[in-house]
Amino acid sequence: MAVVQPFKGKAKIEQFGPETKVIIPCRGKTSRVVYLVIMTAFLIYIVMDMFFSLPPYTWQEASYFFRIIFGLAVVYSVTVVLWNLFGKEILSIATSTLSVKKNLFGLQLGRTYDRSQVSDVRVSPEPAPPFWEKGFRQSGLSGGVIAFDYGAKTIRCGVGIDEAEAKQILEYLRSRNLI
Repeated sequence: MAVVQPFKGKAKIEQFGPETKVIIPCRGKTSRVVYLVIMTAFLIYIVMDMFFSLPPYTWQEASYFFRIIFGLAVVYSVTVVLWNLFGKEILSIATSTLSVKKNLFGLQLGRTYDRSQVSDVRVSPEPAPPFWEKGFRQSGLSGGVIAFDYGAKTIRCGVGIDEAEAKQILEYLRSRNLI
């Protein structure tokens, strides 16, 4: 019987002069992505049926409301599928800043933090989210196993990695005195 080789991890660490970047591809679980693709196709079918089945002069006000709700659900669902297939989370550590950004096809959303205010960088399993955040965490849009304190708030990142890989990343960053 063959010995299983250790997992190398998904994250890449790159050095750009004084800045170090940890690039974490999302690549959600296959079962989650398949489920999301099926649900997105179903939502698109419903929205297309709603928009094209009735002539515009028969639309009611409630019909507009449901069309908007289903339209927004399709946009959210497509975003989640694309994020799980092509999204990246980028943790950038520069001389005086630490930034956490989400990148999808070159579009970046994120925040930059003052490194002097960042403390207790650690691997921390995610606590159970409140019900209003549950969908974002299950879809891979928020949360993560790497946590740090910034003032009186805990910031999380590293959505697409396991705790073991997060430990390796933090060990590397500590060995370089970056955190």
